[in-house]
Amino acid sequence: MSQITDDIAREILDGQEILFPSVEVWSRLIAEQGLLDDMTVVTAENSHWFSGTLEIVGAHEDLDLGLFRFPIGNSWTPVVVARRGEWNQRVQIHNLRCESCGWTGLVGNPCYWELSIGAPEKEEALNRAFALPLFECPDCSAPFEVRIFWVSPHPEGE
Repeated sequence: MSQITDDIAREILDGQEILFPSVEVWSRLIAEQGLLDDMTVVTAENSHWFSGTLEIVGAHEDLDLGLFRFPIGNSWTPVVVARRGEWNQRVQIHNLRCESCGWTGLVGNPCYWELSIGAPEKEEALNRAFALPLFECPDCSAPFEVRIFWVSPHPEGE
C-alpha cells in the first residue's frame, strides 16, 4: 500500500476537517488500497461501495465525496457533501419513491446523526437538518415524511 497525500482539498464543516480527494486520488485509493495519514481508506471489502458512490457523485457537480476522522479507532469515514450556494451539508444518498405518482429519484437526506460523528458542531448540524421543510415530490407535490437537502435533477434511469 502506498501513502497518498497529493491533490486533496481540505475544508472545515461543522467544526471538523473533511478531506476531498481529487478524482485521480480516489482512483488511486481504490486501485492501490492506499493510505492517508497512515490509515487505510479503501479495502477490498468496501471498494465496491466507494466506486458506486463516486459514480453518483461524479454525475452531479453539486456533490462531493469526502473523508473525516472517525473519533474511535482513528480511522477514516466517508461522507457525501451536497453544496447549495454557500451552504454545504453532509447527506446520505438514497432512492425515494412517491407513492402518489411513482416518481423515483436520488435524494440527499441530512437527518442521520452518524453523518456528523466526532464533529464539534454536530448538534448545530442536526438542528439545521431538522429545520429543513418536509420534502415534496418534484412531479406531483405530494408530501414525504422526510427532510431532504439535495435532489438529483435527473429522475432515476435517465
